[in-house]
Amino acid sequence: MSIKYIFDTSTVRCLSKDAIETLCEKLKKLYVSSYSFWEILPHLHEDFGRWKKELLKFEKFNILDDPYVCVDKIFLSNSPELRDRSTDSDIIYQTITRLQSSTSIKDFYEIDIVDSKGHYRKRGPYQKTLGCSERAQDSLSKSKTEYIEFVGPIIEGFKKGTIEIPDRIEDYHERVMELIEGQVIKYRKNKSLVRNLRHKAINSFYIFFSYILHRALKYYESNTDIKEINKNDYVDSSICLHLRLQTSYCLVAEDKRLREALVKTISILNKLNKTKFKNSLIVKKLNDLN
Repeated sequence: MSIKYIFDTSTVRCLSKDAIETLCEKLKKLYVSSYSFWEILPHLHEDFGRWKKELLKFEKFNILDDPYVCVDKIFLSNSPELRDRSTDSDIIYQTITRLQSSTSIKDFYEIDIVDSKGHYRKRGPYQKTLGCSERAQDSLSKSKTEYIEFVGPIIEGFKKGTIEIPDRIEDYHERVMELIEGQVIKYRKNKSLVRNLRHKAINSFYIFFSYILHRALKYYESNTDIKEINKNDYVDSSICLHLRLQTSYCLVAEDKRLREALVKTISILNKLNKTKFKNSLIVKKLNDLN
């Protein structure tokens, strides 16, 4: 089985255009989450020239669609909204093309995009509409707030003793499974018709919820106030949602917190030594690829 190399946002930022081309020749295909692009896009209005260069790097990557949409397509395949939706990669590659021909933020906002579904995405006039970078910022801010609202009660549960702090590998695994079960209940309430729902939920969400649990424990141990939770954890958790137990991935991450959480996840899964939870996930730093 060929390995998919997925790069986190920090790694893309570290790479030069030439380095990306070299890696493309060596590894054949490089993947990145659409969330990494949306994370950088809002910075365009700060320094158009600088951030344009960062965003143009994504041209060389295979851009993965919104990870939340990807899992919803598995469990809520009959949703009309999902069927009528254009992929993030469709919009992002068109956005990159528009960026290449733009010399200023005003030029960029004046250009229109028609996605693969025929939806007309008007950019301008610049003075009369909210720019796409601001819309991306608003969307990410809302999602980050929702993430904190989810993680916060877990941290509070540790503090109040309503959630048992995992001391053993089996305990940690059980807490992850409890989070997955919450997702199973949610999909059943939404009348999911997928067969083997719990099995597929484990495959889709184990790494994602393990990351969330790991970070929540770190905040609890450091007695961090919920208001001080790092909002960048949201993007890292979204990248984790691309990762599946039963698919070969190598996540290349310069973010130390992300690597730490996933290395722990891999260790726990290996020590469980259960066929149902076998995985081939690899985590590397950029220098490890040389």
